[in-house]
Amino acid sequence: MREKIIVEKFGGTSVATSEKIKKIALYVKKQLSGGKIKSIIVVSAMGKETDELQQLAWEVCEKSIPTPREFDLLMTSGERKTSPLMALALNSIGVKAISVNSLQIGVETNEKYGNAKILSIKNIGKIKKLFKEYPVIVVPGFQGIIKGTDEVVALGRGGSDKTAIALASSLGNKYCKIHTDVDGVYAVDPRIVPGAKKFKEVGYDQMIRLSSAGAGVLMDQAVKTAADKDVTIEVRLSPSLGESDGGTLVGRMRHPPIETIWGQAGLAIQQRVMLVKIHFPSACTSGEMLASIKEINIIDADIREQNKVSLFCSPTDLNYVLADLEKLKQPEIKTEIREVAGLTLVDSMMKEQPGYVYRVIKSLEQAQIKYESVTSSGTSILIVVRKDECVRTAEALAREFSLIES
Repeated sequence: MREKIIVEKFGGTSVATSEKIKKIALYVKKQLSGGKIKSIIVVSAMGKETDELQQLAWEVCEKSIPTPREFDLLMTSGERKTSPLMALALNSIGVKAISVNSLQIGVETNEKYGNAKILSIKNIGKIKKLFKEYPVIVVPGFQGIIKGTDEVVALGRGGSDKTAIALASSLGNKYCKIHTDVDGVYAVDPRIVPGAKKFKEVGYDQMIRLSSAGAGVLMDQAVKTAADKDVTIEVRLSPSLGESDGGTLVGRMRHPPIETIWGQAGLAIQQRVMLVKIHFPSACTSGEMLASIKEINIIDADIREQNKVSLFCSPTDLNYVLADLEKLKQPEIKTEIREVAGLTLVDSMMKEQPGYVYRVIKSLEQAQIKYESVTSSGTSILIVVRKDECVRTAEALAREFSLIES
């Protein structure tokens, strides 16, 4: 009987406390009891630790921008703490487990700090060798090593998904489990809009659109890797958070439901978005400025005047945006930064069925919600509102576009 290798990722909320880590250890032990099974566990930082590390970086730097190398080394330290803790919990209940770091298994990346791309898992042979002694290998997510060096680099927000899917595909697996704090993929976040529709199955393309718009359940680049390698992702509630009644499969929809054929609307919500308004001198063009930050996870860009650009990015990516702007060496560049909320409506049928923008604006006006901007691009619409209007905006759009179970 050939040994089966399971690759599973556990998000930050799943491993937020020692008790939750112990619950996952018990779950893994139960998984292994079914026969010849080996397990790779990819872990995130505990709870909100990544956010706390980011805040510390800004506090010690005061008015300067944290340098990308040191910032990445700091931001990835949370996962390096969780992985040995998980291995300790497993060993304490009789499961032989070992934690490894990205250098040991050869998670090679390009040189892009803050949003590195995994190029290869170099030491698959080492993983297979470790499996001869240890049925469980625990890997820190969210990080890799720049190819040809020993420099640690971050994979971007949600990068533990990248780690898990890259490991699954490198091992020849066509399946990867992602455990999170919601029981699958929903049309809108059920923690914000109760009664949201849950998808049993979502195609790669739709999931990429939702993820790139800010839906936190999966990272868009991880889904792109899964699509390239034909790895099916199962998104489900972490066993440390409760019982699951079945999650959502993300993959090639060989037998798609009728609502998928005609369009599968979803609303991605980012309750904290950094609005960066940039005014720069005529010596620096919009194209030159955008080229300097093109690989950062920009949610959207709004260019209305030749020398003025508004960017929307996550709080974590703000550091990298500002560091890249410094590289232009244009002291006349002025930035205005504040927090807003961003909601992105995604539907593949927007091109075929005009009127989406009108329906968005109508629903906001009926709910008496003041919006900062509404911008449309292809199959998505970005709505920017004040942070305190995020929930009401989500509810209004969910009603208008039937994102709630009837």
